[in-house]
Amino acid sequence: MASLFSTFIDITKYLKSPIYKPFEDVSVYEKLKTVGYTLILCFGFVFIAAIPIGILESYKIINLEDHATSDLFNKYSPIVVAFMAVILAPVSEECIFRAPLYLFRKNTKGFKYVFYIIAFSFGFIHIINFEISKTILILSPLLVAPQIIAGLLLGYIRVRLGLLYSILLHALFNGLAIIPSLLFT
Repeated sequence: MASLFSTFIDITKYLKSPIYKPFEDVSVYEKLKTVGYTLILCFGFVFIAAIPIGILESYKIINLEDHATSDLFNKYSPIVVAFMAVILAPVSEECIFRAPLYLFRKNTKGFKYVFYIIAFSFGFIHIINFEISKTILILSPLLVAPQIIAGLLLGYIRVRLGLLYSILLHALFNGLAIIPSLLFT
């Protein structure tokens, strides 16, 4: 029976040496619980990783008003933004970044590198959400740390549970992150 703690331990062990080894004989209920626990962990880790970003913004080193999500809120209706964040982005990004992990499933030595390259690529592609400047590029590892963390956890879910569950986790994460903002705009 999965718990938050056992999910944390499994993720920690998995990330030390990722291999393509899905869970076997796990019910849909257990898979959904694992997604839920991973979602909680993802928010916790991303919150911690975002603290330095908040500090940088408070000292006016970066300006998150220049972030692409601000443009989305200004250009599109809340329904369109929700669709893009909760449906379009998770499906397309999971198909681009996590689906290819299957192609490397038999390469036990190389899989680990592919897994990390994909997670870090997923994180760093999100630098385009910022208005690019010298400061943003220098701070990019810090600025995309939340997306790298999410990429690692999404990769874990992709391998352990399957692509549909990584899409679900991504959609839940984006939805819980963006829908409150949509309700108050």
